[in-house]
Amino acid sequence: MSGRFRGVIAVALLLAVQGRATAAIEHFPGDGAGAYATGRARDLFVEQLGKRPGDSRAKIDRVFAQLFHGDGQEQRLYFETGANANGPLAYITDWANNDARTEGMSYGMMIAVQLGHKREFDALWNWSKTYMQITDPANPSVGYFAWSMGTDGSPRSTGAAPDGEEYYAMALYFAANRWGNGTGIYDYRAEADRILRGMRHHPLLTATPPFRIHPDDPPFVEPAQPWPSPNNRREAAEAAAAGTQLPVRVARPPRAVKVGPMVDEASAMVRFVAETNVGGTDASYHLPAFYELWAR
Repeated sequence: MSGRFRGVIAVALLLAVQGRATAAIEHFPGDGAGAYATGRARDLFVEQLGKRPGDSRAKIDRVFAQLFHGDGQEQRLYFETGANANGPLAYITDWANNDARTEGMSYGMMIAVQLGHKREFDALWNWSKTYMQITDPANPSVGYFAWSMGTDGSPRSTGAAPDGEEYYAMALYFAANRWGNGTGIYDYRAEADRILRGMRHHPLLTATPPFRIHPDDPPFVEPAQPWPSPNNRREAAEAAAAGTQLPVRVARPPRAVKVGPMVDEASAMVRFVAETNVGGTDASYHLPAFYELWAR
């Protein structure tokens, strides 16, 4: 996974920057008296760039309106898809791949809670819980969220990526502090605590695929042909014109998969994936400000 959705945060929250060098920014002393505790968030566009508070907020609101409620083909990433017993459902799509990913869903929730849009926040969380959370006990990633799903709620993966979990947890803590806790899946603090405990204390589980997201799902088998998307549209058209097909994935014999915590305690680093046979980390997964609040 690349950081394609990181641009969403940058656009939605930092577009007001005009390309000028900023003065030295006074930092919080790390004493726990930041905006989470005080309820007073600093506006660095006002402090450092001399923007008027109303102008800064208006520009951010325009970007939110475009990305969440603009034209469905050219502007927005957010799509509502009906409702269930928990309320409205919505996903954020990765346009380049025609799917929904935990990093995009959780980043969307972070934008929504920071800007005070509870309906959009709850709808994204509801979609994540309904379709992405792995509930099949035979899947060693049980409790985590499948990192890629079709926008119709069908699986494109059966394993997790830690950056999604990290942003889910932090967005839910922010929601608990901003709006208070509700019931069920909207008991934000309890949901965040559950995610955080899983990230650090998920048991080591081993199983052999194919896996399911939910117990009643059919086993997930990755298709031989890539899913259609803008990423491969031109290649698909060229292949069709030549009377050929896109390259077919080579089927490999299933191998046992061991899944554990998302945090490697020995190195004090978040893992790239929760599968223990895949080593390494990802620099963009390291979120010191998140860990500061979680420790408190």
